[in-house]
Amino acid sequence: MSIKIEMINKRLVFTVVVFVSMGALVSLSIGSSYELTVDNKTPYMEIKSGTIWLPSDLMCVPGTVSGIQNIVINITGSGYCELYIDGIFISKIYQCKEKNHVSGYYERWDTTKYVNGLHEIKIIGPDEEIVDSVIVYVKNDDAVVPPVQDKKSIVVNPSDDITIHMNAPNATGYGSDKNLTVRNRYGASDHWERDILIRFDLSSIPAGTSVVSAKLYLYYFYYWDNDPAGRSLTAHLITSDWNENTVNWNIAPGYDTVSSASAIVPSSTGRWMSWDVTIDLQKFVNGEKTNFGWQIMDETFWGDCNIPIPYFYSKENGALIPYLEIIT
Repeated sequence: MSIKIEMINKRLVFTVVVFVSMGALVSLSIGSSYELTVDNKTPYMEIKSGTIWLPSDLMCVPGTVSGIQNIVINITGSGYCELYIDGIFISKIYQCKEKNHVSGYYERWDTTKYVNGLHEIKIIGPDEEIVDSVIVYVKNDDAVVPPVQDKKSIVVNPSDDITIHMNAPNATGYGSDKNLTVRNRYGASDHWERDILIRFDLSSIPAGTSVVSAKLYLYYFYYWDNDPAGRSLTAHLITSDWNENTVNWNIAPGYDTVSSASAIVPSSTGRWMSWDVTIDLQKFVNGEKTNFGWQIMDETFWGDCNIPIPYFYSKENGALIPYLEIIT
């Protein structure tokens, strides 16, 4: 899950779990109630929110750090998780304690070895799901690596999203639903497939922009029939035009048979899932591919009754809706 940052009357309103102790450049401290929690099975976050007042000259800058910092991770119970900075593995953290035992773990971070600009710190659970991530701004006057142009984060919500149903091939109107679902084709018979079609308006991104990363996020809130935990959902580039108000299974657009990305359904609901679509985004802005969006599918054979169906919120839900996060 990405950290959501909003400016409201010169306040930084945030949700944070993994946190970095802040240096003198920011008059900001975050208390111990903001923590990564790990239950006795798998490490997932306990989300807590807060409001911190910042000096007016830092209103548009994420938390700024310099020098030597401590990344702090509080763990409850038994389990393990992995720490990454900018996608590079840093350490694996283990704890074997009783269910309610809480311990704090500190990872020393020498920010002078990183370029000045935005950097991502994230925790990944044992099923390779991103537990949480936070973006911080590194600024060192004597950085070992020369400063580079700051990265820019762009968040885009869908222009179109819909579920198409193989067993209702002519049905339209699903574009107004508040949820999106995915189901494998093969149950007791072979006509049960449900796929998500989703597209984003990328007109705000100039042609030729260098894309550092791009991730598509859906919020997994419910399932029906069997639990889909551990199943892989694949994202395929759509290759022809479509509209959520008119599309159905029989007139669905084409898609690349080779998937662009995949994501594993987590072990419990109430989690964000993400697909890394960086290569696709770069092709869109370079003009190598036309942006028709992605088709998200469950291609793992089931072959029995009660096929697992994960549910995600659509843009019509108004909250926890899909988004595309692009770092340029």
